Amino acid sequence: MNITENNGDLYVKFEHHSNLTAHLEHIGNNRFLCTYSDPTYGIKAWDFKTENKQVKSVILRVADFLEYTEYEFIKH
Repeated sequence: MNITENNGDLYVKFEHHSNLTAHLEHIGNNRFLCTYSDPTYGIKAWDFKTENKQVKSVILRVADFLEYTEYEFIKH
């Protein structure tokens, strides 16, 4: 997963889902509303974990009927 900034907006590309992208909108604290390019994935809140103002991980979610568990991606 790769998150980039463009003109103040955050965009996501997924390594194993090359046709899928997402837009992240800040909704408070370390939470962002994720709107996937494929509506099937839903619109879900993502939680970023930070330490010393650096992102350590992100917990992402998709539509419950696709996958009801959340995934934590840890930055290396």
